Formats: sequence, structure tokens, C-alpha cells
Amino acid sequence: IDSDLRQGVLHKNLGIANDDGLSNVLAGKTNNPNIQKISILDSTIDVLASGSASVDPVKLLSTPKLELLIKSFEEQYDLVLVDTPPVLEMVDAIKSSSCCNGSVLVVRLDEVNKSQVEQSINLLSKINLLGTIVNGLKDNKLRYSKYKSYINTSLPKVRDFS
Repeated sequence: IDSDLRQGVLHKNLGIANDDGLSNVLAGKTNNPNIQKISILDSTIDVLASGSASVDPVKLLSTPKLELLIKSFEEQYDLVLVDTPPVLEMVDAIKSSSCCNGSVLVVRLDEVNKSQVEQSINLLSKINLLGTIVNGLKDNKLRYSKYKSYINTSLPKVRDFS
């Protein structure tokens, strides 16, 4: 689910339509979301694009419809992933994350600083942070040592979901 109702790009990245997406469902413009199937590495996944641009994304993401939609998808699918906008710029990501069982923070080290990572971890830890995925690091092992301070030792190292 692309829950970036301001600048959703999942549909562009995956080459799918953006009609009757999440914003259209939340605004009550459709009761039938356009769930599109795409094939990736011999697997098929269903994707719900962000939909039409919204004047007030926070209002749409604050409706009970989002939580109901996610719960409905959880009954239909083994795993539901919700892509959000950046955590710090606006409340949108927090609204979407609060409707989910858990959040995973994705950090591009070449685009953020330590303070931004710490603030994001602190915000999501109050809701449902499961862990962090770090990408955007050049293939240079010597440079990695400067990022050791990003690791929050107070978070659990491994979580068993079985």
C-alpha cells in the first residue's frame, strides 16, 4: 500500500496505474480499490497505489477507514506492507504506522544525518518500531565505522515472529 498521499511514487516505480488508489478509498470516491498484480522474481504481489493527489492527506489518513482497510487486507494476505512518506517532515507516516502491527524504518545513509535517524527511531519506537533497514551506503567498508553510532542498543537485536 502506498500511503504517501502527497507525492506517492510507488505506481511510477512499479509501472502501474494510480487510479482508485488509497486516497480515493479513504475519501469515499470508490469502494473498490484498484489492487494491481505485479510479478517480481517468480512471485506475484498485489499493490494498492496512492491514488489521486489529496488536498488534506492527514485528514484522509486519520479516518477509521485506513485502519479498517489494513485490517481487511491482513485477513486476506500473509503480509501487508505500507509505504509511507518520510517520518520527520509531517505526521502522515505516524498516522499510517499507527494502523499497522509494526513499523520498519528504512534509512538511506547518503540522504540523512544522525540526528534525523535518532528522531525517527524515537518517534516510531513510541508506536511500533520493529527495526531498521539501512541502505545507501557506498561499498566501502572503511566508511562504515562512522555509522556505528546509529545503532540503538536499547532496541531488541532479534525478534522471533514464529
